[in-house]
Amino acid sequence: MSKLIVRGHNGADFKLNVTQFRSSLSASINTVQTRKMSHHFPIRAGQPDIQFTVQFSSIEAHQNFRDFVRDHQRNTQTANYAPGSTPLSRGAVTLMWPERNIINWTGYIVNMPVREARFDYAPKVTFGVALMDSLLSQSTTGASLGGDFATIYGVQIPDYVPFDPLADLIPPTPPASQQPNPAQKAQGLIGGIFNSIGNFLNS
Repeated sequence: MSKLIVRGHNGADFKLNVTQFRSSLSASINTVQTRKMSHHFPIRAGQPDIQFTVQFSSIEAHQNFRDFVRDHQRNTQTANYAPGSTPLSRGAVTLMWPERNIINWTGYIVNMPVREARFDYAPKVTFGVALMDSLLSQSTTGASLGGDFATIYGVQIPDYVPFDPLADLIPPTPPASQQPNPAQKAQGLIGGIFNSIGNFLNS
């Protein structure tokens, strides 16, 4: 059993007792068959995530780390992703485990079970971290930035407007194609006058 140091926002610093860890490495090599020979392109490798199984010394230590994970996931929604920002300001956690050559790896905790059991005074939990900086990858700044969704597609969900009975019960205005032009309005007015005179004379 050895110590994994997890650092997060607001100076959070946890030393966790790791009993097991798993990190899958994926790699692929692309092959193209030409007329005379096969061409093999360089290996494409990745390390998307890592999982740790940790043993807590008490129920309180488990609850403290669980609360930190919850706060960490909420903090990522309002983090600063401007160029030049540090991983901590982007809401990521930093992993330090020199015994396993893990130094300044960064990522986001994506799953953390919250179950509790009776008479389990030293809980054991397995949680996963989606990696940005790892053995095979390094986070970028300017290349990973894009335009805001609303600036490209506009506002998809309008702001909530409370119901106003005076404004919301006004009948809608008919489209311009169904509204009479001024000449038609004048003819209708003159025709109405002549009809009224004719009705008066006939009576």
